[in-house]
Amino acid sequence: MLYQEFSQYKEEKSPFGAFARTYLSPSGKVFYVEPGFHVSLLVYKDRLEEDYPRLLKEIYRLIEERGSMYFCSNSENVVSPLEGYSYLEVEDIANRLNIILGDDNRPSDYGD
Repeated sequence: MLYQEFSQYKEEKSPFGAFARTYLSPSGKVFYVEPGFHVSLLVYKDRLEEDYPRLLKEIYRLIEERGSMYFCSNSENVVSPLEGYSYLEVEDIANRLNIILGDDNRPSDYGD
């Protein structure tokens, strides 16, 4: 099943199996999406719906302008490292756009 956000791209057979989906852009750029990245993306969609289109637009721009993108859940612990690829988490992209997802589950520093 395609991730809805990437349905405009052609899905290729992934050399990583379930660890990362492989897509091909219309201009021939290959990029990868880990399931953890997609889950994080859906969190932004759910909690910051008004900023979500900007986030997607930036992801699409990066795919076309940079190519060789690997969208992952943790850039310091990539499941399937590839030489020459840029590794980005959703937070990396959101931070560039000043889209901040606050941690609502964190207790107060002030106590009672």
